[in-house]
Order: sequence, then structure tokens, then C-alpha cells
Amino acid sequence: MRKVKFFVGGMEPRPKGSYNAYVVNWPRTKDKVMSLCRSILGGRKFFPMTQVVPASKGMKKWEKAVNDKARTAMLADPGPIENPVIVKMQFFLKRPQNHTGSGRNEGVLKEWAERLLPTKTPDLDKLIRSTNDAMTGVVYTDDCQIVAIIPTKRYGKNPGVMIEVAEMTLEMLDVFDKISIESLVRPPEMIQQQLNL
Repeated sequence: MRKVKFFVGGMEPRPKGSYNAYVVNWPRTKDKVMSLCRSILGGRKFFPMTQVVPASKGMKKWEKAVNDKARTAMLADPGPIENPVIVKMQFFLKRPQNHTGSGRNEGVLKEWAERLLPTKTPDLDKLIRSTNDAMTGVVYTDDCQIVAIIPTKRYGKNPGVMIEVAEMTLEMLDVFDKISIESLVRPPEMIQQQLNL
């Protein structure tokens, strides 16, 4: 069974989702306004154009970082996986400044912030999208091969993502499908006992 595991760190994970469109040569002078009017009337001397860019800054840089790490990780077993896969992604986000002290307590995590999970942007599904797209053609042939995914986001000292990808069989999927939310909210000792079975 083919599998790969790697960490992409050193930068904040970036989402992929919305795009912004801008008119890049909109007329700003009287002459250009007249040219625009003539083009609308059939003169075709002025053509306003739009440029579409990702709303999330740094997305391309993030995708390149994931792609580069994925290529390095796949050197041991070259060629993308062609079978169904399961993907696990653990995203680590930078904590907000108000989670740590200042002055002589600079860098010390405040007690009330220790157990907090990130509930603000970036959205988890958009983080998954950018990261999956960056691995397409490198770790797997196409992201439509993903039949199961385990994504999480939390705060961490080193922002980034830990990625695990493995071939998935029907038997593995049957086990995966039996995991319920109810089984995850049991006391820690019961969860550990279940994992040891």
C-alpha cells in the first residue's frame, strides 16, 4: 500500500475560495471616456478588460510550498498514486496576539487561551481546497480520487500543515464509516481503549 507523510511549515496556511475582479484599463480622462463610448457604439477603439485575482493573499505562495514539499516526499516512491486515497490534514494556525501576554509576560500563553480552538477565518474547507489542488498531479493523479478525508485546524507554535495520504481500500472505508461523532466525545480513557482494539 502506497503512502506518504510530510509537513509544510514556516508559513500560515492560505485558503482558496473567493476571487476578486478588477477593471484594469477603465478610462480616467475625457478622451478615454469618448473612446469607450465609441467602442460601445461600434467604433471598437477602446476595450475595457478585467483581471481576476484570488481574494486570499499568499494563496499561490502557499500552493507552491505544498507542491514543493509534496514533490520531495514523493521522491522515495515516484509517480502519483492512481488508486483511491484517504487524506489526513492537520492545519496549525498562528495564535492571535491577545492569546499571549506582553511586557515581562511577552510570549507567555494566557491560561484562558490554552484550550481554545480557531473558530474564525480561514475556513477549514477552503484550506483543504488550496492544499488538495497543490498536491494534484504529484501525490495523486486527481483530487477526485479522495474517498475519505480527515481535516482539523488548531493553533500551533509552527504554522503549517501535516499531511498524510494513503491508498484506501473498501475494507478500510467500512471501518472509517463506523466512526461516529458520539464515539469521539466519550471520555479520553474510553477513546484510547477503543483505539487499542
